[in-house]
Amino acid sequence: MSINVKIATSKLLLFFVMLSYFFGLGLGTYLVLEIFRNHPDWAVQAFIAMLSYIGVPVGTTIVFYSRKAEHENVAKIECSRGEE
Repeated sequence: MSINVKIATSKLLLFFVMLSYFFGLGLGTYLVLEIFRNHPDWAVQAFIAMLSYIGVPVGTTIVFYSRKAEHENVAKIECSRGEE
C-alpha cells in the first residue's frame, strides 16, 4: 500500500512541476514581450533569465523522475524474474 502512495505522490509532484513550467512559460513569454515592447535593449537579458529560471529546475526534475522510473522498472523486472 505504501509503494502505491509513493508512486502516486511522485507522479503528483511531477504534474505540479510541469504545471508550474507551463504557467511560468506563459507568464515569462508575456513579460519578455512587454519588456521587448517597452525596453528593447533589455529583451535579450529578460529572455535568457526566463529560460534559466524555468528550464534548470524543470530539467533537473524531469531527469530525476526519469531515473527514478528507470530504477523502479528494473526492480520490477528483477522481481518478476525471481518469481519464475
